[in-house]
Amino acid sequence: MNNLIRSRLAVVAAFMVPGVVLGMYVVNIPELKEHANLTPGSLGSVFVFGGVGAIVGNQLAGFAADRFGSRVTTLVGAVLTCIAVTLPSLALNPFELAPLLFCFGLGVGAIDVGMNQQAVMVQRAYGRPIMASFHAFYSLGGALGAVLGAGILLLRWPLLLSLAAAGAVGLVFTVVAATGLRPDDQEETETPAESSDAPKRFPKIVWLLGATALLLLLSEGVANDWSALQIKQRLGEPSAVAAFGYGAFAVAMTLARLFGDRLAGRLGAVRIVRFGSLLGAIGLATVVLSGNLVLTIVGWAVLGLGLSGCIPQIFTAAGNLPTTARGVMMSRVVALGYFGLLAGPAVIGWTSQATTISVALVIPLACCLAVVALAGVVRPVAAAASPQGSPQLASLGAGDR
Repeated sequence: MNNLIRSRLAVVAAFMVPGVVLGMYVVNIPELKEHANLTPGSLGSVFVFGGVGAIVGNQLAGFAADRFGSRVTTLVGAVLTCIAVTLPSLALNPFELAPLLFCFGLGVGAIDVGMNQQAVMVQRAYGRPIMASFHAFYSLGGALGAVLGAGILLLRWPLLLSLAAAGAVGLVFTVVAATGLRPDDQEETETPAESSDAPKRFPKIVWLLGATALLLLLSEGVANDWSALQIKQRLGEPSAVAAFGYGAFAVAMTLARLFGDRLAGRLGAVRIVRFGSLLGAIGLATVVLSGNLVLTIVGWAVLGLGLSGCIPQIFTAAGNLPTTARGVMMSRVVALGYFGLLAGPAVIGWTSQATTISVALVIPLACCLAVVALAGVVRPVAAAASPQGSPQLASLGAGDR
């Protein structure tokens, strides 16, 4: 096995870590809600602390990746994620749960910056789009975690053991990742010289990419944190059945991402983001309007199908910014995105306190429609990268029109 293939498999394993851990965690949210005596509103409030932890983790990881390398950052974030996922089971009330979710968010935010920077490096080495395939394995981890988590719910394991199992599975993938992640990196020093103020050359594009990521990942976070509760509240299904809402979302996203790189090469990043977010809005509209279990699960699956190709294009654009501070730039985009993923669902909790979860889902539906208008933000990133003389970077945006 050559080094490039080993690196690709290691990055796949790194993406599986947060996928499987979050997958097993989210299907336990209804149990966590009962265990910590939470109302929908208080559950939404404590989710904010997970989002804050993710943002802090993103920023620390960005600086750490530029100073110590994305390999170290990825592994440290992975270990922290696997340990911290067990902590929420120790909380008996919202005040105890909040700081524990902060720690969990810290780990998830750190690994996300590191693993995406690793993915961009491997993609450049391959010279063709492969980013969506990495995110496919993140989704595969989510689907695997949802299935494992649902099985454990059927076995009626205590919450502590359920979440400890999530951490244990994540640590297995962490060990695999450690065997082949790339050091940082001859490629970074071979990139054409950029001035030390390069990060300031792209403030507008970085913030636009980050805002788009926020809107997309807020919608994805709704599936993570509220799909099971929405089915349970709207349709009265038990937790083990309600878990299939998130499972359908994760499976659809995984299958779509397996073909995402080929589609991105044909259609271009702009069209992938524009039509994907429109399809996501249709899926959420189905969930909002449906009173049928099968149709609701289909709606969550359509949301996953639509969102599948969007975030890989956003993170690819961020990772291809021609700057010597790629870790910091990536961390800014990921931080805004993960604010949506981990803190955005808090808005659903607050809104559902006054209405219902299904009514509150109009908010992420509107976010998906906003991304339809913002999709062109990925085009100038590709255009900025191509003059640097890298055929790999130029090819990533070749389909954009």
